[in-house]
Amino acid sequence: MPEASPLRIGIAGTKFMGRAHSNAWLQAPRFFDLPRPIELRAACGGIRPPLGLAERGE
Repeated sequence: MPEASPLRIGIAGTKFMGRAHSNAWLQAPRFFDLPRPIELRAACGGIRPPLGLAERGE
């Protein structure tokens, strides 16, 4: 029987929650009997522009 193609996932967020979820997905096969292997394909995070004077309250 041919090997199952991997489940390709992407993570939105690169700070704490993004890191926590990517870690959880990569460790999932250790805890669950998954029908396909996991492959983390992409991670993205937003870059906030610096606050202007009005947003800072100055």
